[in-house]
Amino acid sequence: MSGPQGTQSRIVVGVDGSEPSREALRWAVRQAGLTGATVEAVIAWHFFPYIAAGYAWAPLAAMEVATFAETAQKVVTDAVSSAVDPASTANVAADLSGTPGL
Repeated sequence: MSGPQGTQSRIVVGVDGSEPSREALRWAVRQAGLTGATVEAVIAWHFFPYIAAGYAWAPLAAMEVATFAETAQKVVTDAVSSAVDPASTANVAADLSGTPGL
C-alpha cells in the first residue's frame, strides 16, 4: 500500500516495555498485515536521566550512558520479537536511531 506521493505507508509505535505498548505493537503488526504498511517500533530515553531529590532535580551520575542505551535496545527488541509471529509477512523494524550512543 502506498501513501502520499507513492511513499510506503508506515505505522509508528512507541514502545516502553509496558503491556499497553506491547498490545499497541501487536495491533500495528496485525494492521500492517492487512494494509501492507511497514511497522516502526520506536523508543526514546533521556541522555542524562534525572531523579527528584527533595525539591531539586539531580542527575544520576552513577549509571553509565551505555547502560541506558543497552536497556532501550533490549526493551524494543524484546517487544518486537514477542509481537511478531515468525510466520508473519509484516515488515517490522526497531528504530533506535534517535537514541544517543547507538
